[in-house]
Amino acid sequence: MYEIIDQFPIWSIFLFLVVVLFSATETGFYLGKFRQSLSKEEERSEMGSILGASLGLLAFMLAFTFGMAGNIHDSRKQMILKEANAVGTLYLRAQLIHQPETDNIRQLLKEYVNVRIRKEQFKVEDNLKKAIKRSEELLEEMWQQCARLIRNDPKNSLINTLIIRSMNQVIDIHAERIAKAIYNRIPGSIRYTLLSVAILTMGMMGYHAGISRTRTLVARSGIILAITLVMLLIIDLDRPGEGLIEINQQAMTDLQLKMEKKF
Repeated sequence: MYEIIDQFPIWSIFLFLVVVLFSATETGFYLGKFRQSLSKEEERSEMGSILGASLGLLAFMLAFTFGMAGNIHDSRKQMILKEANAVGTLYLRAQLIHQPETDNIRQLLKEYVNVRIRKEQFKVEDNLKKAIKRSEELLEEMWQQCARLIRNDPKNSLINTLIIRSMNQVIDIHAERIAKAIYNRIPGSIRYTLLSVAILTMGMMGYHAGISRTRTLVARSGIILAITLVMLLIIDLDRPGEGLIEINQQAMTDLQLKMEKKF
């Protein structure tokens, strides 16, 4: 379910990126300095063009990956709204059926919403598995309630159709939301390509400084920090329920409050 990088907290990844990128620039600087001592005719203009192309490629990779992470984050927010609407519709349509099925389905829906909006379930993998398992059990119980409703009252086909249609929609959105929250991630190949391009670019920046014998430590640290922050933001967007960026579950919270008032 999780890749190796997901086992580490975001702050440790930040430190790792800073150390790796800074080490790449230092390694490039000393290589460039060594090369310059061997050959006084090193073409600085050519190296400047290569460095510019590398920075452009890194900027493209950052923009591309950030856009992908932003789209994934937006799709997760849309799924919360869709699920809240589907659950709310089923909750209202449950009024159309007879007792005790109405109260049974509504009580199960209330518990389902409570399970779905617990933020702590994303922090630990075991909690997430338990929450998913419990939500699936609740859906199965609701489905059995709907099946008994149809068997006991087969003549009321219109209401039965409305209930079954809403129930199917809740089940489908549940599966879709899990898929987008857990499995819809930035591919590992793109992450590692971005990291590799960043390391190579920082190495070439240090190499260019080495052959030029101009060491601007403050400026270099600034650009390393800026690149690291953007990469950290991408990781934060890609991770659901972690870091500073959280998915707004206001739609589900509002639905929970409405259910508490009406039941």
